[in-house]
Amino acid sequence: IQFAQFLVDRRRKLNMSIDELKLAIQVGLTFDKPTVQSTIVKVDPDGFYYSIGRNGKSKKVSYIVLEQCLEQLKNTNTFSRAWFKEAFPSIEKAAPCSFTTIGGLFKHFNLASYEKGIYQKRSGNV
Repeated sequence: IQFAQFLVDRRRKLNMSIDELKLAIQVGLTFDKPTVQSTIVKVDPDGFYYSIGRNGKSKKVSYIVLEQCLEQLKNTNTFSRAWFKEAFPSIEKAAPCSFTTIGGLFKHFNLASYEKGIYQKRSGNV
């Protein structure tokens, strides 16, 4: 119950740090992406794995990438597919859904809203 309350409080708190975001990403967390839902299926010291479709497959997002994306959102007020492609071309090629996964988590934790390929920082958050 304490952890569940922590998550509720996290969704309300402003200025979420990377450490707080990492702590909030737990196995079983389901979040919306633009056209589908995804679930965190595994968390390890370097990152987390998210579900792809319903076939049991998953992909990994490293915490290093997550932190750089959070910094992009904080510093520019946006997190866009164009920036993601430029910053992480190999990830964009191998796992393009990582962009919407990271953005979906930003949206889930009320750090950003989404419209047409761009996650926009919510006023007062991050």
